[in-house]
Formats: sequence, structure tokens, C-alpha cells
Amino acid sequence: MISQAQTLNDSAKSFQAPLVEAALLRDLDIAGQLSCLTAENLDHLRHGRSPIVSCGPYGGEPAEVDHVVPVSVEPELCNEIANLELLPRTLNRRKGARIGERQQDYREELRQADLIEAVAPE
Repeated sequence: MISQAQTLNDSAKSFQAPLVEAALLRDLDIAGQLSCLTAENLDHLRHGRSPIVSCGPYGGEPAEVDHVVPVSVEPELCNEIANLELLPRTLNRRKGARIGERQQDYREELRQADLIEAVAPE
């Protein structure tokens, strides 16, 4: 279904298409794990509100959209779907603008997909 949408909007052949598809599927999986796909939460989403994590240690917290690679590190990724993921508020706030090994590796994937410019050698 995602690949059909990408075909319709002429992005299917872009370098970032596989990253966007993977990110959307990852977010769907995360939403399921956090029980953010309940009827009540779907109603929240339809009305522009955040879903509420319904299970686990973060139960009762709103879910937020996080930038995998922080915008303070790569501002051009601000609106890039491939760089977004769903997190409970506490985790999102705790992460802040830190960039760990996972984010560095993903940053390189985004660079290889031409979503960010290569760093010029010093």
C-alpha cells in the first residue's frame, strides 16, 4: 500500500522511498506496541490530538513524534518522514538532541539516500 502511494506521488523511484516505507512501517509497529491504535486513540488522531500510550511503563502518557536524527544536528531533516518516529513523551524528552550510535548510523543512511548533504572533509 505504501509503495502504491509512492507510485502515485512519483516518489517510488527516489533514493529515499525505501527509507520512508521502512519508517512508516516502523511507526505502525511502534504504535501497536504502545497500544496507540485503540478506537479511542484513533478518534484522538482524527481530531488532531496525540494518542495516549495505553500499556507498559509509559501508560497514560501522550505519544509524540520524535526526530531520529535531531533537527539541531541536521535542520534539513525537519519535515522528512523517514526521520520521524513515535515515542512516549518521557522518552522523547529524555533523548533531547543527543545523537548516539543509532542516530549516527541512520544519519549515514539518510546521507546515502541524498536526503542530507555529505560532510565536507576538513
